[in-house]
Amino acid sequence: MPSAVSTETHKELTIRQLLHHHGFFASDAVPENAVSAFFTKRAERASAYVNQHLRDPDDPSGLILDTSSTTDLLDRLRFSSLILEGEKIRRCSTKELQTSVSAFLDLRPDGYAVHQKSKRLAILEFTRAMDSSDDWELQKDA
Repeated sequence: MPSAVSTETHKELTIRQLLHHHGFFASDAVPENAVSAFFTKRAERASAYVNQHLRDPDDPSGLILDTSSTTDLLDRLRFSSLILEGEKIRRCSTKELQTSVSAFLDLRPDGYAVHQKSKRLAILEFTRAMDSSDDWELQKDA
């Protein structure tokens, strides 16, 4: 948990602000293009998983998913250029992709680490059991 003496010494920066603060990009267009490319790469990786769950390998319009597979698929589709609608996967429209990229850049991570020399930023996000459901105490050690 972050701690600070005042709100001035503890600022929760967005990913976009972190990138600018540490001098990774000179303009907003560059990180948006980089994140858009990242979303496309994640979509390519998710496609292999999607292909394993097609009702008919020759017809990509229908998926066979149980609850566990749906959760896993949604996790793989997060931060990608693909969307699950019912039993079908589709590519995001340009507007949807721009909205998703902007939302990603506006996230406030739980923490981060910077390697200035290699210009790398590691974003830390923690899943808290108490955030997910009412019976989190029963599931936290599972």
